Amino acid sequence: MQEKIESMSDMLNSFNVLLRIRTSLVLSQLYSFSGTPIQAIDLLTASLELARAHQLHNFVPMILRRLVYAQMLLRKHEVALQLIEQLEEISISRCPRLEKGLIYFTKFDYFAKRYEETNQKQFSEDALRNMLIAISIFRDTQFPLIEKNLYQDAAHFIHRVGKQKLRNRFAELYHRLNRQYLKNLDWHMI
Repeated sequence: MQEKIESMSDMLNSFNVLLRIRTSLVLSQLYSFSGTPIQAIDLLTASLELARAHQLHNFVPMILRRLVYAQMLLRKHEVALQLIEQLEEISISRCPRLEKGLIYFTKFDYFAKRYEETNQKQFSEDALRNMLIAISIFRDTQFPLIEKNLYQDAAHFIHRVGKQKLRNRFAELYHRLNRQYLKNLDWHMI
């Protein structure tokens, strides 16, 4: 993992702004998954400023979504919630369908984790609402591996909430896709 990070770090000094931002996105994911989300946040914050300075509007939601996830890893829930609110403002007009679905998936993940920690009903309702929106988007966009992950996460969450019939429905949808697509995709890496 460290070799990949070192080999990609040289690209952060490129004159090509798009290459620097894309490299930052990939490196931030590697940092997050290797247990150093603070480095990911630093990279993403610099990338966000760069994207805004060059008016690369379609990169902003991708960067913000990854920032939400990195803040969640650090358990900085208030910061993550502020980033989610920024995402809501942007996602309506400036996102392709795939990114919009991933934003709602991230929001579902955030509220589901908050529900697990606090057991507050409002968090479960917000999680369910965002989950249903993400499912409808992914059905339309034809990304079955992400849809499969969403059904699996939804079934686990709904089981904790206690809605067994709905859980069984999502588990059934997950198994149907799992028989059709044997591979798995960790949606956090996208």
